[in-house]
Amino acid sequence: MNPSDAIEAIEKPLSSLPYSLSRHILEHLRKLTSHEPVRKRLARTVLIFTEKSDQLSRATDRVPGLPASPGYAQ
Repeated sequence: MNPSDAIEAIEKPLSSLPYSLSRHILEHLRKLTSHEPVRKRLARTVLIFTEKSDQLSRATDRVPGLPASPGYAQ
């Protein structure tokens, strides 16, 4: 069963709920079953961490309770 078939199977039981609520639930399920946004978010996160690794390392050096990053003196 693919995700769109599963969502269609859920639509009938959701019809007993108010329309706006059932639409909201279905839209949320469609977003969860779509893999593209997850990939984009992951790629963006990796890009941010690789581009900003120097700034992030220095920022964590100043956080009490966290060990200093290697290569940075406190």
